[in-house]
Amino acid sequence: MLNEPLRYEVQGALEYNVTDLQPDTHYLIQIAALTRKGDGARSTPLSVKTPGGVPNRPTIILKYVLS
Repeated sequence: MLNEPLRYEVQGALEYNVTDLQPDTHYLIQIAALTRKGDGARSTPLSVKTPGGVPNRPTIILKYVLS
């Protein structure tokens, strides 16, 4: 559905490959830790735009860097 938030649950990974994105589209991406007590604070949104004019759906690779 258009403008519907997507949620991916990933365990034990510091990198996740987001697939099935639309070409020439802006996305806001946030991450949060999920625990038994609920969701953690969300990260600052990262704005990305997929390239346009490609024959296949583009992919964005997100990496979380521990500081």
